[in-house]
Amino acid sequence: FLVPGPLFFLSINEGALSLRRGFSVLAGIVLGEVILLTVLFIGFIAVFRSFMFFLKLVGALVLISLAISALSGAARQSSSKTARWKADNPMLKGFTLTFINPPFIVWLVSVGSAVLEKGVEALGEAAYGVFASAMLISTLLVTGLLVILAYHSREILGPRVASTLAIVSGLAFLVFATLLILELLSL
Repeated sequence: FLVPGPLFFLSINEGALSLRRGFSVLAGIVLGEVILLTVLFIGFIAVFRSFMFFLKLVGALVLISLAISALSGAARQSSSKTARWKADNPMLKGFTLTFINPPFIVWLVSVGSAVLEKGVEALGEAAYGVFASAMLISTLLVTGLLVILAYHSREILGPRVASTLAIVSGLAFLVFATLLILELLSL
């Protein structure tokens, strides 16, 4: 989250709209991480590796969808924006983007596995609990802070900040989708 990626932009975009939406995204992110951590714990790392092409393709499609959603939301007048934003599900956005986020899955499979191997040597089975807890707590703290800052920036800077953040987020989603597609084309 400290290096801006899709989840960073989704969190600030939804947080700028409302605290409820921002924290709903956070709940979806945490749910996605819990499922991925459980899969890692069970040992299905090879499954992730075998479906990486599919995950990248679906990830690019989800990012394009989020970009269209963010950019069209920014372009609408405030009354129609409110109606549209209430109609979608921010928790589902957070979950989907976490669960099919290829860079996160690659990190989890490679770095997470290496950290767990060393941790298990030192701490035994408790290493997984420490690793998973640290990940989930850091997600809760960092994303929660992003949501709160995005929400209060709207209060301080005015209502246009939500539209600006939506435009920036939409463009960032397009950049990330393009990078995934280029990666797929090079395979």
